Amino acid sequence: AIVLVLLYVKKKNNNEGNGLVESITISPTALGLKPGESYQLSFLVGPSSAKDKTLIWTSSDENCVKVTGGYVEVISKTECTATVVAVTADESQENNSVTVIVSPKLPELEQLKLNQSTYTIRVGNSVLIETTAVPADAALGILEYQILDTNIASVNEHGIIKALKEGETKLLVRSLVKDTVIQESTIKVVSKNDDEVTSASTRLEATSVEIPFINESKKFFCVNIGAETQLFAIVLPDDAIDKTLTWEAKDKTIAIVTNNGTVKGVKVGKTTVTATARNGKKAEVNLYVEKKGTSEKSSKCYSKVGGAN
Repeated sequence: AIVLVLLYVKKKNNNEGNGLVESITISPTALGLKPGESYQLSFLVGPSSAKDKTLIWTSSDENCVKVTGGYVEVISKTECTATVVAVTADESQENNSVTVIVSPKLPELEQLKLNQSTYTIRVGNSVLIETTAVPADAALGILEYQILDTNIASVNEHGIIKALKEGETKLLVRSLVKDTVIQESTIKVVSKNDDEVTSASTRLEATSVEIPFINESKKFFCVNIGAETQLFAIVLPDDAIDKTLTWEAKDKTIAIVTNNGTVKGVKVGKTTVTATARNGKKAEVNLYVEKKGTSEKSSKCYSKVGGAN
C-alpha cells in the first residue's frame, strides 16, 4: 500500500513579518489516478502576509501527468509514475514532491486519515486539512468537509479551515467515492496570543517506511541491464519531521541505486533494494535485473514503470 506523505516546505529565511513565504502545505502528497482522470491538489501558502504566493508546478514526466496550478491531469493511457513538485517563484524552497501513481486498476479506498486528531488554531488563522488515503494509491475522489459549529470555524471545498472565534467543535471528512468512509477530528480555536497551535514543531519521528507497487499482484520490480527505473518510498506518519531516506542495493554487482531511488541494472540476477529513514525504519523490495530486450511475455514482472525496459 502507498501512504500519503505530508508536503511541508520551510523558507530558508523565515523571519515573521518580512513578507516572505514561510511554508507550503499540500494535500494529498501521494495520489492514485486512472488514465483519463484529473485531480486538484489542495494547497496553502503561508503566512497570510506573504507578498508573493505564486507557486511553480512541474512534473517529472509530462508524458505521464501534467500539472498546472496544482491541477494534475493524467496524460498516459498506461501505468506510470511521476513526481510533481511545487516551489515558490524565487525557487528558494526545498524541493519536495507529490508522487502520482497512474494505473487502470486502483485499490479500493479502505480508510481516510487526517494528519491531526486535534487542530488548534488561533483566531483569524487558517490551516489545511492534510488527508491520507489508505491505501494511498486508492481512488480518493472528491472530499466533503463539514464543521458542526460554523460559528467557531469554517471550511471550504479545498479543506482549508479558518478559525472564527474561540471555542471547540468537530470536523468530519468524507470521501464521495465511498461515503461510508468518514474521519473525524477536533477543532480548537484559541486566542491570537495563545502559543498552543498546530505547527510543524509538533511533528513526529518516522514510524515506518513503505515502497508502493504499481501492480499489487506482483510485489517486485524489474529492470534491464544498463536501464534505469525510479522507485518511490513513503514515510509514515504524514507529519514525521524528517523524511530523509537512504537507498541501497544489497548486491551492488547486480544493481546500483542513487540517493533518490533511481535503480540501474548491472547484471542479470535478483537482489534487494532498501529505503531507510534516519531513525532506522526501513522498507525492502525485491528487484530482478533481466537481459536487454527481454520481452513482455518472458519478463518476470513486466510493467511500464519498474518493468522491463
